[in-house]
Amino acid sequence: MRTDIKKHLIYSADMPKIFSSYETGLRWYEEFYRYDETKLLLRQFINKRISVNFQEKGLDINNNDPWTSFVDEKSFYGEKTGFKHIIDHTFFRPRDLILFFKDIGNLDLRLPISSSDVNNILMDRYARDMVTDIKGELSVNYDADEIERIFNALRECYGTYRKPFKHSTLVSELQSYGLDNTVKIISDLFDYSLIGNYDGNVGFKYRETPGQIVELNTEGSFILHYVIQTYFKKNR
Repeated sequence: MRTDIKKHLIYSADMPKIFSSYETGLRWYEEFYRYDETKLLLRQFINKRISVNFQEKGLDINNNDPWTSFVDEKSFYGEKTGFKHIIDHTFFRPRDLILFFKDIGNLDLRLPISSSDVNNILMDRYARDMVTDIKGELSVNYDADEIERIFNALRECYGTYRKPFKHSTLVSELQSYGLDNTVKIISDLFDYSLIGNYDGNVGFKYRETPGQIVELNTEGSFILHYVIQTYFKKNR
């Protein structure tokens, strides 16, 4: 079950008991396989989709790792692979990867896709679509006007320098947009992983490992999820 749906249902009668008794988590990304990405469930998921589509179109494919026929890993520089760069802009969910590449058939891009096309074409479209989805998830608890004001406050926190920001800064910005229930709003933003803890290390709720509980730390700093940063950067 999608986590956003679970968040809505868990407030219903008996639901917490049902989830605690019968829930089994499915981890699509495990840090253990960071250096052997072909073993990640997310990579295996997207590889199956790539393989089917390439075969239907009669395209050459690396059957051992179809991803490398789809995305040019050699065009990415730095510590991250192209795959990690992309999924760091997701919430480690299959549907996020589907959303990222959903327009690929309508774009005139050469295969394998370069880092330039990922960052300058696909990323912008994806960020806008993802923010639309996020606003839809938030609509369970907030009306459209409140959601826009929340995003305006987050944009102000992001600012010009794109650095981590203090809890007090977020409270102040929310209040400046007429949002007084800051405790609930900040808790929701953290639970939805739109913001994460930052103390030199990053702590997002969606990145919890088995047995780990990432809790909101109002004494430290916050950082925006990469996809929110990208959205603000490309939609000023």
